Amino acid sequence: MQKCVGLLLVSLLISVTTQGQLLTKEQLKKEKAFVSLTEALKNPDKVVKLELWSADLQAVPLEIFKFKNLQVLNLNFNQIKSLPRAFVRLKYLQELRLGHNQLSHVPTILEKLAHLRILDLHGNQLKSIPDNIGQLTQLEELYLHENQLKEVHSSWQALTRLRFVNLSENKLQSLPVSKNHQLKQLKMLIVVENPIADKAKNTISTILKDVEIRF
Repeated sequence: MQKCVGLLLVSLLISVTTQGQLLTKEQLKKEKAFVSLTEALKNPDKVVKLELWSADLQAVPLEIFKFKNLQVLNLNFNQIKSLPRAFVRLKYLQELRLGHNQLSHVPTILEKLAHLRILDLHGNQLKSIPDNIGQLTQLEELYLHENQLKEVHSSWQALTRLRFVNLSENKLQSLPVSKNHQLKQLKMLIVVENPIADKAKNTISTILKDVEIRF
């Protein structure tokens, strides 16, 4: 009986994935992470997690867009300079890691990823964070450390689900935070190794009094 129940649960999980529905965090942990594009292409509909970090990629492989159920994509440590428009096809993507690539700006296409919870752009060449960052309404974790950021658009304050932000090792002299911010879920903000003046630090600390801040 227990064996039958177990098989039924596995069948249901596969069915959910195949039908193209969002998986929970716990379900995602149990999914296989494909580390080879060749292997993943053998059964595209079953690819939920794809890890191609340190793969010497000069660009995002177009084959990735055959994985209509993709929800976790790790492209860290490559030489990617831009993202193709085809990213809109990854409508179930929840986690995107593009750390240590060669991005010079935040791709506008990211605003179309309505279910994105984790965005990692650390170790690139970003100089600013545009207003479209505020459209990632499901975002919970944001990694922007080790860039060349001089400014962050005030729209980041609209990210109501945001829990963790790392802005360390940039060139920020201030960070827009108003009393009307919507960062109700924010637990930690890391801004070490930025030339933020003491007055600005005091303002940030006062407004975000319930947040653990590391200057």
